Amino acid sequence: MPDITMCKGQINEIVCPYKDQCYRFTAKADEYAQSYFMELPLKDGKCDHYWGNDGEDIWNKKNDV
Repeated sequence: MPDITMCKGQINEIVCPYKDQCYRFTAKADEYAQSYFMELPLKDGKCDHYWGNDGEDIWNKKNDV
């Protein structure tokens, strides 16, 4: 189980354009105990919680600090 908050990639008619490249969507979820965002974390068409499958966005944010 990935110990992260995952994203379902779609809520109702809103579909995340980044979901197929985002680890929060593509990781294999635990069958019994996995946390998910209650709403898509999109704001103005961008996602502050995007985590590229190769980790690039998390690494870039870490280096900005």
